[in-house]
Amino acid sequence: MTVRDRSVAARSDILDALPVRAPHLLLTVLIIAVAAGCVSTVDGTPSPAGSHYTPPADGSGYGQQIDQPLPLPVTKLDASGCDWTEDALPALAPLNLKYANGTGSGCQFGAGNTSHEIIQVHLAGPYTELNQATAMLEPVTVAGIPGRLYVYEPVEDPTFCSVALDVRAYSDLTVDAFDHKDFAPSAPDNRANCELATKAAEILVRKYVPEAGGTPYPDTKQKPDDETLRALAPCDFVRSPIYTPVIADDPEVEETDFGTACTYADGNGSLRELATDGKGGLDDLPNQLRDSQTTSITFGELPARKEYNDTGCLLAVETGDGRVLGVEYSQDDPVDDACQLASVVLAAAIVELL
Repeated sequence: MTVRDRSVAARSDILDALPVRAPHLLLTVLIIAVAAGCVSTVDGTPSPAGSHYTPPADGSGYGQQIDQPLPLPVTKLDASGCDWTEDALPALAPLNLKYANGTGSGCQFGAGNTSHEIIQVHLAGPYTELNQATAMLEPVTVAGIPGRLYVYEPVEDPTFCSVALDVRAYSDLTVDAFDHKDFAPSAPDNRANCELATKAAEILVRKYVPEAGGTPYPDTKQKPDDETLRALAPCDFVRSPIYTPVIADDPEVEETDFGTACTYADGNGSLRELATDGKGGLDDLPNQLRDSQTTSITFGELPARKEYNDTGCLLAVETGDGRVLGVEYSQDDPVDDACQLASVVLAAAIVELL
């Protein structure tokens, strides 16, 4: 994917000066702002932090099965992946969004030098629980797609509001809305930008998300290059057990008859990263879990296999040239969310390779 033509960015003075906003998984710590002699507030319901909890059924926890294509390119830290903004601008025109620019944190849209409000769009990781406390967290449904409206705590910019939607792909679709830095100090709260983020998300979902009647942007990469996958060293596919309760840095490497297995383990469970050496697809990977139920599924657009029992879950995908990459999460005791944990780890690993 090439970096987008900068001619659009050159026409927008305001976007050249926009503050960089980190993706929702990488947001820096925020602090409460006091402006114009009063404390600005965030509108909504707060929620505590915590990685061990029962995922709520209101759309604010884990996502659904990952069986849909990515609607837009994933966001890269080098500001690539924003070619699609040219295609989206006509649809966003009713929101007075006229110019676009790629940044290291997402694809940003604005209206010009008089615009108070900016939106930023990014796809950077799977739809999963939030481990940071929020000043506001509410379930939302946009064009039939479930998601959440949220603001992280503590709050630096009270105009900031994000909506993340579970589009059943390797990454959620997140839209941030916030005031330009020159106007933010005088804003009373985030309500206007929550509305703006939701409206922008609905436009983008209806245009690009198949479940809402849209069509993915044609240049969206849906799977890693075979050359990239073949060049991976052992234990290089999943580089840490992030998104699981396991806290471990160095995996135990095991050579197997099918390839390699790299295991991160502690008292909270184990995460195994599996990679086959052959080109025979899923047939090259023997069943890994004892007394498990096994089903054939689609993971994103890749053929996949799911194995699960009371204490663990394996998800494995077949790549274009027949190599298999998989993730297995298990515990000593029965666990309800093993497949959800394995799913988000596998999706995050694939996103890193796109």
